[in-house]
Amino acid sequence: MYRYAMFMLLYVCCPPGLWIHAAEDETCRVDLAWHENGFSAVVKTDISKDSEPFRVEPEVNDKDVWRGTVEVGPEPRKETLALIWLPSQGRLYLDLNRDGDLTNDSVLEQIDEEHRSEFLQEFPSVPLSLISEKGEYRYRLQPVLIDTGKYHFAYIKVVSGYSGVIELKGKQYHIGIVDHLKGTIEREDNITISSVSLTDPNLVCEMDVPENIFVADRLYRLTFEFHKHESGFPLLQCILTEQDAQFGRLRIECPQLKQLILADDKTLVICDVDQQISDIPVGTYSCRSLVWDNLSPAYVHRVNITPDREYRLVAGGPLRSSVDVWRTGNILQMHYLLLGAGDERYNVFEVNGFDYKKRPSVAIYRGHVQVASGKFEYG
Repeated sequence: MYRYAMFMLLYVCCPPGLWIHAAEDETCRVDLAWHENGFSAVVKTDISKDSEPFRVEPEVNDKDVWRGTVEVGPEPRKETLALIWLPSQGRLYLDLNRDGDLTNDSVLEQIDEEHRSEFLQEFPSVPLSLISEKGEYRYRLQPVLIDTGKYHFAYIKVVSGYSGVIELKGKQYHIGIVDHLKGTIEREDNITISSVSLTDPNLVCEMDVPENIFVADRLYRLTFEFHKHESGFPLLQCILTEQDAQFGRLRIECPQLKQLILADDKTLVICDVDQQISDIPVGTYSCRSLVWDNLSPAYVHRVNITPDREYRLVAGGPLRSSVDVWRTGNILQMHYLLLGAGDERYNVFEVNGFDYKKRPSVAIYRGHVQVASGKFEYG
């Protein structure tokens, strides 16, 4: 009799559609190993033609000289990495040892001299070491510089990072992380997380590090810690602590779905594509990645998960053409869209294999007589 009364009490307090999962106070930890390649995080660099010369720099017989700096290292031992770029020569000087002398470091020559361009120049990757109280942080950097005449910018690709495998609720997930040359893991850094069973490298999606992550039907607070290690190199540890959450229901209607990742300001949601119906944390999410049959829409409507109503996410084929038409005087203006089953928008060039000659076309008839025709321009 007591059990029956308790069941009735719970039924009254929890209306249909309200799902509250209580955390089991579970904390998972995994050590992430450092890898020299396989990542791609972008660190922007300020460059200018008007900068003052550095304290010690090579003799530069070129009027087209760009100088820049980027801050590296953790607080309070932050340092400045200086660079000098000579676009016409395809040459780059980097003060990798940060001693203020750009003459005692290796000179980098642009990759692929045969197709040298003064607009986009990539340089070979180089190692960078940062010393801290926790040990020696290691990085592998590849500088990239662009100058079109109208605008210019430089950035450094961090191609090294940390990765490991963690098991959650009987499923294994691969976690990759790369920091932006600060020796700490912050929101601006990059993370990848995917099922180990996911073998398509094109489905590995890099995102900003979230505060929380929903994966394997549980919500976790996500933190990272660097620790001293006997090797002399800091050990990065990923910590997932299960959290309480209010859940709502998501119904996915997308044939051949390969990946679905949602995100709001704090939480990253890794959806199980093998489940048509899932319970995920309540919130309003943007779609960070939706892939079906090797196609990915450029825009998907926001996903609003509430505790009292099921949300239907509809996407996929068949694709259909849509044209918005408005009149300005004697001119008809048309805007072409390629839409999916849920009105999500697709890049037509991705669908046709990036063949820019295959542009959508339109023909206008008066009765049975064609009076005008043309092809849409991209943008």
